[in-house]
Amino acid sequence: MKLQKNKVFLSGMWMISLTSLIIIGLFWYSHPTHFKYNERFIVGKSAKQIVERYGEFDKVFYRDEGTEISFAGYVTDRAKVGFLGTSWPKYYMIRFSEGKAVSVEIETGGWGG
Repeated sequence: MKLQKNKVFLSGMWMISLTSLIIIGLFWYSHPTHFKYNERFIVGKSAKQIVERYGEFDKVFYRDEGTEISFAGYVTDRAKVGFLGTSWPKYYMIRFSEGKAVSVEIETGGWGG
């Protein structure tokens, strides 16, 4: 009887482990660049649609004309000051072309010019 309980317990643990791995894998697949932002949602969307889902951008860079967004980004990790130095901040940058997001990447360092 005890052997049968162990088999049921082990098969239950196996199913829980397998289910957990599948869920983690699906989450990783849909959020390859950063856990907070879904790259597959962002690419192909307008800035307005992205802001509706994730909130206002932390920084926006405009093209020369001053109205069309070239890049926009969110701070993902702020700079940390420690005893041995300061770490660089990280940004989730979205590149736009013709009003739609075309790519995303994690940038390290300052915002620039």
